[in-house]
Amino acid sequence: MANEFDKAMAEGLLAARTSKWAKAIPLLQKGLKGRPDATALRELGKAFYNTSKAAKAVDELQSAAKLNDRDPETYLYLGMALSDLDRLEEARRAYKRFLVIEPTGARAKEITAVLENMGR
Repeated sequence: MANEFDKAMAEGLLAARTSKWAKAIPLLQKGLKGRPDATALRELGKAFYNTSKAAKAVDELQSAAKLNDRDPETYLYLGMALSDLDRLEEARRAYKRFLVIEPTGARAKEITAVLENMGR
């Protein structure tokens, strides 16, 4: 049987996947009290980013990256949040890490262009 943390985590992940960011934040925070989870931390970071809370997004995304350093989406959002905070050197590192993990495809082309505009 799922405990209250697992239930909150599942509901929070569903809210995040459907872009209901404000609903996802408290649910994911509650779910994460039960156990650390890289996917939930990434989704919480995305939720903070999409509700204009870049500093909180960075904290959660950095925690997610510590648990799973092979998730390109974590580094994509980390780069965006760091850019919003004018922490450009850190943003460049996050974007470059994204490209190491996901070197081809449409998003890779977009991030390569972003890096070129940032002066790599």
